[in-house]
This record gives sequence, C-alpha cells and structure tokens, in this order.
Amino acid sequence: MTLTFIIFLTIIVVDIGAGIGIMYSYIKDAPPLNMKNFQYIESSIILDINEGFYQQLQ
Repeated sequence: MTLTFIIFLTIIVVDIGAGIGIMYSYIKDAPPLNMKNFQYIESSIILDINEGFYQQLQ
C-alpha cells in the first residue's frame, strides 16, 4: 500500500508541475494587454413590452 501511495503522489506532483509549466508558457507568450479594447463605447437600452424605456445597461 505504501508503494502505491508513493506512485500516486509522484504522478500528482508531475501532473501539477506540467500544468504549471503550461500555464507559465501561455502567460509568457501572451501579447501585452491593450486597454483601448476595454473602453466604454455604447450602452444597451432594454425596452418594456410596450417598447418604452425600462433600463440602461453599461
């Protein structure tokens, strides 16, 4: 039972290390964030059943 547990823990540690390595690679190769893509442009207007103003979403 001890050998099985050690093998199981080794597999988990290797998988976590591989996952962290892949995430680091994705983050390292990502382009810089362009804040112009996040600027407020236009709000949405929700109308009621009679096409009257109900709510404005930003």
